[in-house]
Parts: sequence; C-alpha cells; structure tokens
Amino acid sequence: MPAAPDPNLTISKLKLQFANGITRFYNLKIDATNKVRVISNSGEEFTGFYLLNPQKLFNCGPGTYANNYQLVYDSKVITSITPLATVAGHYVTKLSDVLVGQCAVSDKPYKIPAANCMGEVHTGNYAYMLPSGKGSQFTVLASEFVNNLDEYKRKYTAMVWVHKNSPAQTKLIIQSGTIKSETVLDPTVAAPYITAGNWRLLRVEIDLTAATVAADINAWIENNSAYGMAYYDDFRVQPSNAALQATVYDELFGRVKATLDAKNLATFYEYDDKGRLIHVKNEVENLGPVSTKAYSYTNQKTN
Repeated sequence: MPAAPDPNLTISKLKLQFANGITRFYNLKIDATNKVRVISNSGEEFTGFYLLNPQKLFNCGPGTYANNYQLVYDSKVITSITPLATVAGHYVTKLSDVLVGQCAVSDKPYKIPAANCMGEVHTGNYAYMLPSGKGSQFTVLASEFVNNLDEYKRKYTAMVWVHKNSPAQTKLIIQSGTIKSETVLDPTVAAPYITAGNWRLLRVEIDLTAATVAADINAWIENNSAYGMAYYDDFRVQPSNAALQATVYDELFGRVKATLDAKNLATFYEYDDKGRLIHVKNEVENLGPVSTKAYSYTNQKTN
C-alpha cells in the first residue's frame, strides 16, 4: 500500500528516467535533521543518489551559492534527472557519475522502481496509472442512436475509483454536446461520492432527456496536476437507471474475484489453493472491504 507523501519541505520536483525505461516523478524533500528523501506522490521512495550542497562542500562540482543542491547519480542506472520546479531560494543541479570535482563518491546501492509502483488495486490484479497532463476517455458515438433518438434521451452516469494518493487535480468529466458535468478528487472542492478505504469514488451525471439531436457521449478522467501519477480503477459509463453488475475474473483460473453493483461498490471473493471459496468481503462506505462470510472445509483422506 502506498504511503502518504512526506510532510517535510519539498525543495524541488524531479523527473527521473531510468535505464530500464521507467519514468517517475518525485519530490526532493529535506527534513529538520537535514535527511534527504526523494519520494513520489504515491509514497514510492527512490534511493541510490547523493546530494551535495556547495554551502558545505565548496569544491564539489559547479555552483558557488548556498542552497544549490546537486544530485550525483550513476548514469548507467539513471539516464536523466530533470528538475521541474523548485521552491524559491533553492536550486538543483543534476550531475551524473560517481566522481564530482574533487569529491569522490563511493558506490551506493539503488532501489529501482517497479513498473507498477502502486502495489494496490481496487479490484482484480491491475490499476491504471495516469501521468500528469494526460487523460483517458470513453466514447459512445452519436451514430449509435441515428435510428432511435429515444435510446439517447436519458440520464447517463460515469463513475471511477481513484486512489486517495492521486493528485488532488484528478478529474472525472462527462459531456454530450454542450451538456457537461465534472467533479474533482480535491476534497476542498467537492466531496467524493463514496469513500471506501484508500479509494475515492468519483461520480458525475448528465441529463439528456430533453435533447432533440444526438451527440457523442464522452466520459474521461484527467490528471490535471503538473507532477505526480493518478491511479484509477473500475471506470464505467452507463444509463443512470441501469441495474448493471460487472464481474472481475482471475485471468489464470477463470474464478470470480469480484463483482461490482450498480453503485460500483465491490464484493470480493477469496479462494484456497484448491480453488474453494473461503472468504467474502463487501465494500462498505467509509470503511472499505469488510468480511461478511467465511468458509472452512474438512480435508478427507482416501486410501
């Protein structure tokens, strides 16, 4: 489970590109004891760098003024570090390799980030990662209603589960023609429709019952933050009065791992190593998954 972002002073936002192709956005933080941390919005911490400050180490690399922090890293592990923003009065200079000026830096082990640093999903085995400035859209074409306008003239709902550690600027939007509705993860702007454990359900609705011409129905998720990854799962668009249930299957064995009701709340199913159902949990508002049923079996031997 990702940790909450560190509350200490963030002096810079960083984009790190690793040799294995992974890109991550991090916050460079320094606490009251001068401990340095590079940590993502979802709590993933990067280690293996050195931070030099010319205020204390005048002969280590370029820069002669205070608060010019210099990142030293192995260029075989990290192909680039890009400072994206800094707090006023602080500066970051990126330097590669382990020798900088007159200061020799010894080897330091690296913690390479995983391809999916989330470590947590809403249902199933995977969640979506949405980089800053990106969006993910679902469209119902107007041409689907060309011969039956009455099928178009109704209320529509879009819902998506967003992890609480996603950027506050993560938005859910639904629009058809000039009719549009949106909400945002930021609790100071709008309360989530439902909170369950570490996940927040965003929900928006549009009313097209008075429409005279059909237009495309577009629903999308936006990560409007300048930095940080948004994590979302179980995105759905449906007529508002639809009694829709979704099912999530285990891709290896075909077993039902979860079902999602009309409100997009989940029921989770767990199995033993013989494929027998042993545990059922229901997602409860404000709490998350709560155990509702448990099964035990007597294993019998046969000669």
